[in-house]
Amino acid sequence: MDKSPAASETAPKYKYIEDCERLERYCPGGFYPLKLGDRLCDGRYSIVQNLGFGGSSTVWLASDQKQQELVAIKIKSADSASKSQEVDILKHLHPHPLIRQLLDNFIEISPNGTHNCLVMETASCSLTQSKSLAFHGLLDLRIARAIAADLVLAVQFLHGQSIIHGDIHCGNIFLRLPADVRRMIDPSQLYQKFGDPILEPIVRVDGKPLPAGVPTHVVGPARVGIRSDQITPTYLPIMLSDFGSSYYPSKTRRTNAYTLPHLVPPEIFFLDKQNDEYNLSFPSEIWTLGCTIFEIIGSGGPFSTLGGGILQDQVSVLGKLPDPWWSQWESRADFFNEDATIDITTGAPFQDSLEERHGRAGGG
Repeated sequence: MDKSPAASETAPKYKYIEDCERLERYCPGGFYPLKLGDRLCDGRYSIVQNLGFGGSSTVWLASDQKQQELVAIKIKSADSASKSQEVDILKHLHPHPLIRQLLDNFIEISPNGTHNCLVMETASCSLTQSKSLAFHGLLDLRIARAIAADLVLAVQFLHGQSIIHGDIHCGNIFLRLPADVRRMIDPSQLYQKFGDPILEPIVRVDGKPLPAGVPTHVVGPARVGIRSDQITPTYLPIMLSDFGSSYYPSKTRRTNAYTLPHLVPPEIFFLDKQNDEYNLSFPSEIWTLGCTIFEIIGSGGPFSTLGGGILQDQVSVLGKLPDPWWSQWESRADFFNEDATIDITTGAPFQDSLEERHGRAGGG
């Protein structure tokens, strides 16, 4: 059970603001209360825009006064500062053109605690964001092939360094920001090109003053993305990002997948968590890589969690699981006959084969 202040009954509640970080996380142990114009790392980085957020961090666009270029700063929540190997892994990696580079790392202190700050190469947007901006969510086939090839090479590099990324999906594949935009360290230039920041006041439901450690406003994420059908080679090669779930399988035993549910490999459901010999390793990530490539080329992944669990859909598309997984799957009879055909007495068929499913969707 979550015992954090944000989860307690006495924690303040805030009026809803669309498309922003969880406001209750501005509490001891939570997010850094940042505002536009703040300077970090002894004044080197000046905050000019918000780029987004996650469950344990916020990401900001900043001008690097030393290098005279824009950078992205990921500010970890105070309670997550020591929970991942992200910084150690990024520092260990040799520079690679397809891996989003860690440029700097420093610590900042706020009323909410001590925060690990990761300075990264700035980017345009993730592939997920780019697809969401287009009506059909598709890419030019040549661009899609280039992105898929880049992703394979990035994963090959990581595995060659004995590292598993742990969270491969289109939301962690980033497009590059053109060089002329990266040099726009004057906020007025940036705002003229992409629009002024959108500020929304934070207001408590009970009308009381904001606690210490809560900013007065949230900043809406900057609209610096590009539609997937407008991506040109200028935005390539891609950068694989977010190493918060990465690990060395030789040093860390992992039996839980932290990627999106429709991308998890089937073995995740059958690992013996009590047996130290069983571990998610490189082959499991290849499954996720393959599903992500499918999503890059098309408008969605090969499997879905709609209408049933992901395991049911995997069997529906690919057929019977290999033993001993099939015999270990206790609820298989709820969905399939013993030969993995659909039992029409227990429910409607899920889908046809992968080729039939996506052939119909594409009009083929």
